[in-house]
Amino acid sequence: MYHTWLGNNSFEFLNIKVDFKDKIDWNYKANGKLWTYNLNYFEWLFQPGMSKNDGLKTINIYIQSRSSLKDGLEPFPTSLRLINWIKFVLHYDVQDNHINNAIHQDAYELLSRIEYHLLGNHLLENGFALFFAGNYLNDRALYEKGKEILYQQLEEQILSDGTHFELSPMYHLHMLFRILDVIQLSDDISTIGHGDNGYFREKAAMMVSWIENMKSSSGQLPHFNDSADEVAPGAEHLLDYAKWLNIKQLDLGLSDSGYRKFTVDNSELFFDVGRIGPDYIPGHAHADTFSFVLFLDGKPIIVDTGTSTYDIGDRRDIERATSSHNTVEVNGTNSSDVWGGFRVARRLNVMLHRDEQECVSASHDGYRQFGIELNRSFKKVQKGFEINDSVQGNSTGHQFTAYIHLHPEVRIAQISANKMMLNDRIQLSVSPEVSLTLESYLFCEKWNSLEPATRVRVNFKEQLETIINLSV
Repeated sequence: MYHTWLGNNSFEFLNIKVDFKDKIDWNYKANGKLWTYNLNYFEWLFQPGMSKNDGLKTINIYIQSRSSLKDGLEPFPTSLRLINWIKFVLHYDVQDNHINNAIHQDAYELLSRIEYHLLGNHLLENGFALFFAGNYLNDRALYEKGKEILYQQLEEQILSDGTHFELSPMYHLHMLFRILDVIQLSDDISTIGHGDNGYFREKAAMMVSWIENMKSSSGQLPHFNDSADEVAPGAEHLLDYAKWLNIKQLDLGLSDSGYRKFTVDNSELFFDVGRIGPDYIPGHAHADTFSFVLFLDGKPIIVDTGTSTYDIGDRRDIERATSSHNTVEVNGTNSSDVWGGFRVARRLNVMLHRDEQECVSASHDGYRQFGIELNRSFKKVQKGFEINDSVQGNSTGHQFTAYIHLHPEVRIAQISANKMMLNDRIQLSVSPEVSLTLESYLFCEKWNSLEPATRVRVNFKEQLETIINLSV
């Protein structure tokens, strides 16, 4: 896990440090609501250097501050705090009625404010918290409601290839972490929910399968939709956790998520030919359909722009836009109408035409307002990959632009108008009748961290061929 508690009332969340000195301000707002949420999650109870006494002291200070708490009493941070407090007291075998009463109070407050209006990962976190609290307190009402939510939502939210249905690798990691913790809870103590362990093990095995199929050779997951590093536990950490819990090995392949992976020698191409997310909760979706990323020797070469903020505004709009992904934009508009931070109005439909080991092709109607359908195919070739774009409908008078975003550490050498060399090992070329244009963008690998980088812009008419050649 990432080190967010720095000692002496100092914290670092989302790459922003705050030293509270003598007294923690649990309602601190200067860095946005998500930063405040992280402070109230108490996930930092398990940081290196945090002793049992320091943890208990901080928990009791928080309990004493309850009457003045604001964001921390909302259902989502309450859910995470409940889980982390219960894990802490179980780990240290703490017998403290004061803390138990606070857990009981928070659990019943949560029970009355379950986030059915938000659904998705919020509702799942509510279910996990109630399940934890019900088992810890031996309270059947809390347990039954938690179980009801989890059984219903895991069936809906875990797709057939094991991915979480919001299609964000970051949230997938979060949800797997919760399931693994539930399994450990049932293994460690005699709980009223011990009989549910087999069900959770099956779901964990499915989610582990998706990670195994989607991770690069270095253990990284691509940043599709809302994703950033050092927010959720890392993929390799969770795979180790699953192994320690003896989660069975599955290989479900990649299907319902819409994500696919091609491997040629020591390069890996990940791409998205699926829907943008659940129809009723697309808040973590980007207008990134048909986008792709490329790893070479486990290192990112072609990347997603990333997610640096959830704050509503220009930066959030830019990062969700089609032009911030490695796909095709028409007339400077988004393929799905992302807006308002977590909203999506007009949404595209994807039609998968070919889904084979060496070729995947699909089309989408995200620009139907222009009378246009976009087609893209991904092919494995002898020494790399070939991506073909074509337009169906009347293309006259419309502007078609393909983008390719490069990692900041990629070295670029221009060879000719339509070819360039990346890191002296990858030749990127496009159709001879078009040319490459280099322009700058801001890359985000971690929250609140923006780094200048270069992207390739290609304007074309009706067809575009892009070849990634590893033979040079």
